[in-house]
Amino acid sequence: MPTTRTRRDKPGYQRKKRELSEEWKEELRRFVEKIQNLQASSFQERIFEAAQTGQGKYVVNAGPGSGKTTTAIKLSTFFPGRAIYFSFNKKIQLDTNDKLRALGSKMFALTLHAFGKSCIEKYLGRESDVDDDKYSRLIDDFVGKRFPTFLLRLRQVDDEELATMQFDARVWAKDLVHYVQVTLSQPSEATLLALIDQFSLNDINPAAKVWPLVVEVVAYALEGGLAEFRQSGKISFDDMVCFPAGLAEIPVRQFDHVIIDEAQDLSKAQLRLVQRACHPDTQVFAVGDPRQSIYAFTGADHDSIDNIIRAFHAQLLPLRVCYRCGTAIIDLANQLGGEIIPAPGAHEGEVQVMEAEEEYLKKLRKRDAVIARTTAVLVRDCLKVLKTGQRAMVLGKKIGESIAVIVSRIEEVRVAKRGKRLLHDDLSNFLDLLEAYRIKQQQIIQDTRKKDVELAIDELKDKVETARAFYTAYIARCVDPGERCANDPKCEFSRTAEDFKRYIRGLFTEDESGNMIQFMTAHRSKGLEFERVYIIDTDLFPHPLAKSDKQKIQEDNLMYVAITRAIQQLTFIGAPFSCLRLPGDELEIEESYAPGLVVADETEQESELPVEATVAAGQKPTREEPLTSVAPDQVEQQPAKRGRGRPRKGGADAALRKGFEVTFDLRTIELLDAATDNRSEYLETLALERLAPQDGEEQLAAKLEARCNAFPALVAKKLRKIRATLGVHAAWEASEAVILFVDPQRASYP
Repeated sequence: MPTTRTRRDKPGYQRKKRELSEEWKEELRRFVEKIQNLQASSFQERIFEAAQTGQGKYVVNAGPGSGKTTTAIKLSTFFPGRAIYFSFNKKIQLDTNDKLRALGSKMFALTLHAFGKSCIEKYLGRESDVDDDKYSRLIDDFVGKRFPTFLLRLRQVDDEELATMQFDARVWAKDLVHYVQVTLSQPSEATLLALIDQFSLNDINPAAKVWPLVVEVVAYALEGGLAEFRQSGKISFDDMVCFPAGLAEIPVRQFDHVIIDEAQDLSKAQLRLVQRACHPDTQVFAVGDPRQSIYAFTGADHDSIDNIIRAFHAQLLPLRVCYRCGTAIIDLANQLGGEIIPAPGAHEGEVQVMEAEEEYLKKLRKRDAVIARTTAVLVRDCLKVLKTGQRAMVLGKKIGESIAVIVSRIEEVRVAKRGKRLLHDDLSNFLDLLEAYRIKQQQIIQDTRKKDVELAIDELKDKVETARAFYTAYIARCVDPGERCANDPKCEFSRTAEDFKRYIRGLFTEDESGNMIQFMTAHRSKGLEFERVYIIDTDLFPHPLAKSDKQKIQEDNLMYVAITRAIQQLTFIGAPFSCLRLPGDELEIEESYAPGLVVADETEQESELPVEATVAAGQKPTREEPLTSVAPDQVEQQPAKRGRGRPRKGGADAALRKGFEVTFDLRTIELLDAATDNRSEYLETLALERLAPQDGEEQLAAKLEARCNAFPALVAKKLRKIRATLGVHAAWEASEAVILFVDPQRASYP
């Protein structure tokens, strides 16, 4: 195979100049000035020092708004050799190249797909033939030819099954081909079943009679796709990464310095391609935030950061100073396990709760963001905003396509029962068929899914409710032209299935910079920032059906991402997330827990709460002992962080915040609140392995009382309250958890 260099493979080809607006030129000028005059934080200084060595592999744990782009581009000024910046998407790539060019850097940016494509074209010796419909065509061809023969192998098929079997085979096979490629898997039946579970492909039914055909067509399509590539150079979008990552015959250009953007969202195939772009001495900086790993459903590896550390034996470098969010917003993010430090002189920001859910729609203005956990509520509110005359859209064309597919599925059932049309031409029975579709799909999920059944059913419900909201709005506009508005999705309102699907697709966009109100799921909001953010349907944060550890991590990450999109104002509609304490909340003390047990007054609290030196020495502190003041960018070991517990709604008052800010801080109160609420899972995580043998009640009660006498008074009162309400064993477990947290070596407490 010839390896002649093509113009597309020449260094810098992807950096060809594009027309720049005057506004963008001015922004680039300011960016260069910022880089040249950068006052690096202590975190950035460590990263820059590592870069200047020209060696090593590093994972930069970059929190939201931490200036990761500025830091990464500044890194390029230290690179003497060949350097590449792997960008997350095309827009970031173009913007990054403009900034690198303006700075005079030799490094250039490419997406991994563009880089893989250039490797393929060097291998071919010519430009590749990109065909995004390549696998769809192969699948459609196979199903069309083999389906009659496949039917003969089945003993019995009713008319309704027959009507949808070909459609299901095509749609399911296309999805599975994608996931096989991004995971570099082999298309065996066992692997396909594992992928369905791993990525929650809830629409695929392995118990369906057409499933054996699906397994055959996936293998055929992948084999045919590789054959077409070798014969004619034809590739799909996924081939651009999969082929150079998995085929040793394709040479991959290697670099001396590699930067990986959004490293937490790499798929297995993407990580393998990055590895091939590195020689043994390549210096690697993988920049990402594991707390923003929320794209597992697309094929990204939810353990991507850990996988990178293992693959490269990488060293972890934190980047924690946030230059985006106000301090009030940062405090909420840190309650979810963040380790964010406000920038010096950071603005306070505003966090508020708006109880009247309909009122927030009146306050929306251009460039505001509305974030929700699910799609139906976004579509509902977006359609309401359109009727006010404002421009509004929902981000994420793939979401719109998934809803349009439901309409297509219902269309496929038109010809059933020996030719009777089920869906009326005017869509008048669409809602009946939609409900029948929901019932059937729910039964399939219950019959075939081994795990996450409730979440899968809830996802189905969200899609059905979204389709229902669209139908209600569409039919109203078809029947009454007075219901239409200038900013409605473009369609003819002809009351046909095709026109209905155009209406659905027309509400969704990929334009993140539009001068309009933008509605989006928490997943789709990642990477964006807005002055004002509204979070709606907050009772689904975290999702009440998330049960497994993996699901809970993803839910916490979603909340973390949603909160940190806000620069100045964050508004919860209805109520805040149940696991957060908002500024000004007071610690909830319920008399029903233990009559007569109350929190000490402010004077008593301030006199009893210890500082760090007191805890270490076991002595009574004095009020005059000051706490050391530390600059925000120097306190990398002490960001305000809380664990993954689920404290009940409420917070600490000013005295508690002041008194608990060193060792027995708010995390201790949170821990004890969790015990009081009998959230045993959190306590077990911290204390199960270190629990003392359960002695008799009297002996354990005596030991507990001795421990309470050694603890600060306020903590002792909390433990005694737990004993009064839940028993001595629960209180002992809580005390064990406290010691594990503040004195794991058991140097100061019995």
